[in-house]
Amino acid sequence: MPTADRSCLLPERRFGGGRILRCLMITLRLGAVASGANAGLFQSYLDPKIKQQPVSQVAGIGETATFKVVMETEPEQKYIDRGYRYYDSTFQWIKDGARVEGATTTTLTIKHAQPSDAGVYFLALNWERNRATSAIVTLAVVASAPPAIAAHPTGGTFQRDQSVTLRVVASGAPAPRFQWFKDGRELAGATADSLTFSRVQTADTGSYEARVANPFGTLQSRSAVITVIDPLVTGGPGAPGIVSEPQSLVVRAGEPATFDVSAVGAGVTYQWFRHGVALAGATTPVLTFANAAVADMGCYSVRASNAAGTTESQCVALAVVSSGSSRVVNLSARGYVPREGNLTVGFSLRGEGPKSLLLRAAGPALGTMGIDDFLPDPRLAWQAAGVAAVVRTNDNWSDPAEGDGVAAATAAVGALPFAPGSRDAATLAQPAAAEGRTFTLQVTAADSATEGTVLAELYDPEGTEAAVRLAGVSILATVGAGDHVLTPRFTVAGTGPKRLLIRAVGPGLAALGVAGTMSDPELSVTPAGGNTPVARNTDWANNADIRAAAASVGAFALAPDGRDAAVVVSLPPGAYTVAVTGAGGSSGLVLLEIYDLDP
Repeated sequence: MPTADRSCLLPERRFGGGRILRCLMITLRLGAVASGANAGLFQSYLDPKIKQQPVSQVAGIGETATFKVVMETEPEQKYIDRGYRYYDSTFQWIKDGARVEGATTTTLTIKHAQPSDAGVYFLALNWERNRATSAIVTLAVVASAPPAIAAHPTGGTFQRDQSVTLRVVASGAPAPRFQWFKDGRELAGATADSLTFSRVQTADTGSYEARVANPFGTLQSRSAVITVIDPLVTGGPGAPGIVSEPQSLVVRAGEPATFDVSAVGAGVTYQWFRHGVALAGATTPVLTFANAAVADMGCYSVRASNAAGTTESQCVALAVVSSGSSRVVNLSARGYVPREGNLTVGFSLRGEGPKSLLLRAAGPALGTMGIDDFLPDPRLAWQAAGVAAVVRTNDNWSDPAEGDGVAAATAAVGALPFAPGSRDAATLAQPAAAEGRTFTLQVTAADSATEGTVLAELYDPEGTEAAVRLAGVSILATVGAGDHVLTPRFTVAGTGPKRLLIRAVGPGLAALGVAGTMSDPELSVTPAGGNTPVARNTDWANNADIRAAAASVGAFALAPDGRDAAVVVSLPPGAYTVAVTGAGGSSGLVLLEIYDLDP
């Protein structure tokens, strides 16, 4: 990244030029002011609060479709504000901006669905002067469609008595039926789209698949392997204590590599793991690779156990350098978009020529994953950094100008397909070389009066051999406790390790004049399938390697005594999650940056 663009991964928080369009919903929420004669009839009541939002659906012709809203509290019989457009009842379902006659409860059931029933729906609530609307959802009615699996179940290693849910996301018309199998044998009664173990046991270890079927076809999901291990028992008197942790290694192919651990305690035994899976025969304090190969790359940890408990080491990476190369090929970040707010992603490119990137903002699609507070109508916009007048936007992914290209790119990268007609946003961005190499992507609500959770995604669909690659990605977001912890996920693809600089900048933003920043961010990097981080940091402490790495990619300098967090790490190919939190549960604005340090 050239020095001239040293703030290139600091995304702009607002777009110059062009105002954010507001959807029809803002108009629907503005009722006329009650006349003076009626003013005395109004009293002070709690706002109507929705506990469960409706979810978009795809139905076959003749099927039944149901939208349901669950309220936290039910309204009493009170005066209805007839100055509100939808005044016939406390509840009123709206389709394509018009009332659905007789639909005046929290549940809307459409029997024998026909193409004319397809459209955009929401529930309007007229609860005294306190009015609200549900999430905006869509109903697509199709003549017939064979099953299609959008998301396959994912297994992993789980502790005994842990709650585990396998889920398959599928569509079809009529809606498909499900049947789960374990090790090839049908599981009686397991006919939902998810399979839940409230307290998984050793006997549940195995390979699980779901069969998805309707009259037009049958599909089998990919296998999800569940491995059940004994739960960790820590803190008991006499439990092992690790006094010397294993350390990450970078070696050349064919060279030896050795991890070792030292633990104190009576009767200590050892078990090594790779990506959370126990390694057969690896039961000593030392794990040795006589001739390290590319296939040995991965993230390892060891558990020291005795009768009093178990202690797990930190996770360490084995990076094997060979003729192979690797790239960062995607970044996804789940974040919360507040009212009038946004989630901003920055990215920079390395190499000459044009580049194709898939940019997505999932809102309603999160509802199919059990996330109730999703943003009902996300909108994305991207532009070259420093060129405020050039902005490309998308509100609904299936718009004629976007749909075909987005669908093809989504399939190419293996991302979750969006439902036809959904209000998720996506675009196939193709920045030209003349626009520079640094860009920002901003996700907002189409109606700035709404808020909710959104998943911002950036994919490189061109593969690891393309001439132009991602040189860095970043996320600017407000980070807090609970669901507002920032946990983006990125993927390294290829056959070689990837050397990265990862920073969580809070005080460094304050020095640039940004208000409301986090005073003491902490970061950790955990591999998919791992239980412990492979890297973590709470204070970069003017580290010489980090300082040199930042200078090499043109990143803006951090104050030597600043409490920003940063690590330099070499990672094997795979998926990783970065967790950014605030020391002591603090909150504030944080810039997370991931830079590719390889030439």
